[in-house]
Amino acid sequence: AFPPAAGTTDRLETSDRSAAASTAAAAGPTAGVLPAGAATRAAGSRVVPAPPRNERNTSRRARAPARPASVRRSPVARLLIPTVGIDIVVAAGTDDDTLRLGPGHMTGSALPGENDNCIIAGHRDGPFRRLGKLEVGDEVEVRGESGPALYRVSSIDIVHKTDTSPLDPSEDPILTLITCYPFNHVGPAPNRLIVRGALVEDDPGSGSL
Repeated sequence: AFPPAAGTTDRLETSDRSAAASTAAAAGPTAGVLPAGAATRAAGSRVVPAPPRNERNTSRRARAPARPASVRRSPVARLLIPTVGIDIVVAAGTDDDTLRLGPGHMTGSALPGENDNCIIAGHRDGPFRRLGKLEVGDEVEVRGESGPALYRVSSIDIVHKTDTSPLDPSEDPILTLITCYPFNHVGPAPNRLIVRGALVEDDPGSGSL
């Protein structure tokens, strides 16, 4: 287990899993979960030079207005980890505005209980700092619209922030929880704490959202 300590907030820039994995090498590191540019650049796309600094804010506002809050922050699931006292709603998406309010479900990853990799990310200065207290064998429940799914923690790892392998697809139904690490690092954290869980029960009988 990794004991928590006082830390600062990282800006977690995320996108759908497939775009992140295909651009990891070319994009370079950022302070977020995924490599820089993953949210807007797909494999094989032409890289357009960034505009001058004094033109960036204006051009970005004109080209890409912010999504409505109702879309950005719609709930996807409820995450419960009794051993560390986590009981929180998980929102759709992992953009900055969403993660500022709590954990987010990564677009393109599996929904709770489905085959493949269900990915949930959160800031280290919120409830996800308690992930450092988890141990292999602990149970994690994720209640989605289709019902609850129970996972058992199978591994706890620390990877560099540019490592996108935790986002890889899976043939089995798994859960991946991601937060920045170390918890007490000042500034953008260099690593990510990855908690991986395997589905052990489709319906623990606790209801949905």
